[in-house]
Amino acid sequence: MTIETVDTALRHLAHDCTTNAQPLPQLRAARLTGDQLDLYLAEPAQLPEPWRGTTDASVWTLLADHAPSDVNLTDVPAPYPALVTVGHDTNGGHIFVDLEFVGTLGLSGTEQTAHEAMTAIAIELATSHWADDLQVTLVGLSPELEDALQSGRIRYLPSIGRVLEELQLRADRDRDALRSVGDLQHARTAGEAPDAWTPEIVLLGGPLTDRQRNQLDQILDDLPRVAIATVTTTAADMGEWQLDIDPDDPDSAMLRPVGLAIQPQRVDADAYAGILDLIAIAGEDNPATDTEQSAPATEDTPAPAADDPDAAEVEPANTQQAPGGSDESSTDREASQDKPASDEQPIAAEAEPVAATPEAAPEESEAEGVEAAEIDVTGDEQLADTEREPAAATPEAAPEESEAEGVEAVEPDMAGHEQSRCASP
Repeated sequence: MTIETVDTALRHLAHDCTTNAQPLPQLRAARLTGDQLDLYLAEPAQLPEPWRGTTDASVWTLLADHAPSDVNLTDVPAPYPALVTVGHDTNGGHIFVDLEFVGTLGLSGTEQTAHEAMTAIAIELATSHWADDLQVTLVGLSPELEDALQSGRIRYLPSIGRVLEELQLRADRDRDALRSVGDLQHARTAGEAPDAWTPEIVLLGGPLTDRQRNQLDQILDDLPRVAIATVTTTAADMGEWQLDIDPDDPDSAMLRPVGLAIQPQRVDADAYAGILDLIAIAGEDNPATDTEQSAPATEDTPAPAADDPDAAEVEPANTQQAPGGSDESSTDREASQDKPASDEQPIAAEAEPVAATPEAAPEESEAEGVEAAEIDVTGDEQLADTEREPAAATPEAAPEESEAEGVEAVEPDMAGHEQSRCASP
């Protein structure tokens, strides 16, 4: 299953919700293999064909053979533009989290490995295929990415102060617009309050003061929720959702609170420099074309500096990175020119029918005939297996790698938020 197929499938789901005047289901996480896409919703919902239900009504599966194709859905807004890869599981399944739902994603481990994971997230968001419009704000890290990628989605700022002021103004404005339409998901499917749709993901390269943290928490948590999220490497600024990278094994991590063991997606210093070189070469060959570059999962990038958060600037990370150009592509460029392992039970691989071995094959579900992985986010870091259609899974078949698309993911688990439903046509 390709990235284009996933994009089409998600837009097709949004189109069906709009056609049937139903709210878009709130997504927590997703898992992608070569043969299927699993969605883990915030609440039980009823999705239309060709989605297949499981024994857990919050977990839905789309088989590659049943994925919608040959449909023009370019006029349908991307329903989950902040969906991003965090790594992949032991069977090669790509794991994604929806940053809009998460609010704040914490990256822990060593300074180096946490920064590598953040770099991978930044590059993927800036080139995401299933986001029509997205603002990625880098605060105190990777200043060269803005000019190097030139995707129109990314900007660099040296400090958090100006960002918080902008986010507060935007959050107040968006909440006023959303109160008349319900919530962000309904606004996207109904085509209302379009100015509130564009997510802004803020990647923080340093710690916050108590005042800044309180202000940011208020921006993220007040209702109705707005399309703003943060990614941080500072322990004090982290919330419930964390990617905890093993300091002794950078290829091992735990996604909390779902208790999923994954190999985190990272971009080390050498890979980062290589990406920038490839982008520069592509720009020379196609000067009029925006370059989209996938982020491989690698290692070893130096950590960002953790300067005083109240200082005028946060020093960018001291990485072995190729410098970017000096194109004034962002309205905020003026601000940047002055910059001098665990006992928890992981999500079972059996959830993925294609990747599961015959010994790990799940029981057949007579109700839906579909086997899907289940994600539990009740806080006790447990996982249950839901059942799927054995016919859709081939034990010998290996999940398809999507590194060329910049996708590396893992599998999460959730339960317990507001109800959202999407009726069948």
